[in-house]
Amino acid sequence: MVRNGFMRSNKGDTIIEVTMAILVVGTILGGAYVAANRYFKNVRQAQEYSTALKIAEGQIEQIKSLAASSDNTPFSQTSPFCILNGGFQDASNASNCITTDNIAYKQKIERTSDDAAHRYDFVVTVSWENINGGSNSVLKLIYRMYN
Repeated sequence: MVRNGFMRSNKGDTIIEVTMAILVVGTILGGAYVAANRYFKNVRQAQEYSTALKIAEGQIEQIKSLAASSDNTPFSQTSPFCILNGGFQDASNASNCITTDNIAYKQKIERTSDDAAHRYDFVVTVSWENINGGSNSVLKLIYRMYN
């Protein structure tokens, strides 16, 4: 049968052509899956880091608030601590200083001082279980205050 000068063939695609098409589509879909998975892991890691940063900044704000109210407790703490619900918690017992936001964030504040300059450095550490497994992720902020 001839239509518009072209001859139509009743032949279909061969098994090799179908196999190659499936292979190409499968490779593209596999690559898209890997890229999407990596993207979502990176987004999750950024969310975890952002949450840890908010927790650490909150601890610093509470230290500043206590210092402004003439409460010298942050300056007299010698062992690691955290501030939860407006009160001091001993951070040597890890269960005292855990905040949960779908995952557990362990927090700890350590104080160092230079008595001659009345300078206090507060090291706020927040750690959490890494989304990829393995070692924990850790965020540290250092806040310097003069009293």
